Amino acid sequence: WCAAQIAGKRVLLCSVHTDSFKIKNNHTQTQALLAFAGNTPAIMAGDFNANPAESSIKLIRETGQFTGVFDSPVTFPSKNETLDYIFVPKSWKQIEHRIIESNVSDHYPIVARFEVRW
Repeated sequence: WCAAQIAGKRVLLCSVHTDSFKIKNNHTQTQALLAFAGNTPAIMAGDFNANPAESSIKLIRETGQFTGVFDSPVTFPSKNETLDYIFVPKSWKQIEHRIIESNVSDHYPIVARFEVRW
């Protein structure tokens, strides 16, 4: 976690890499991320190690605090799964979201652009 000023407002920034082996740990880690952010605007991005139907991603969606592409195209090609996301404050407008197919990593990078709206 770190914080930045974005368009005059304090925003928390989180680089995520949650547990890939135990879904219960993954869920608990996601709960901790959300508890830390509280009601402060936050950007959470990275390897959530959970597909869109799993409890940790549902938990993020159900807070109503975030927007982003919850049902992204595949980001982990070796298992044909979506595990990586970029979530931003709900008031922001998504302008672009795309996956870059590359062999630089076992995960595909995501490019996302948002219009900041407070």
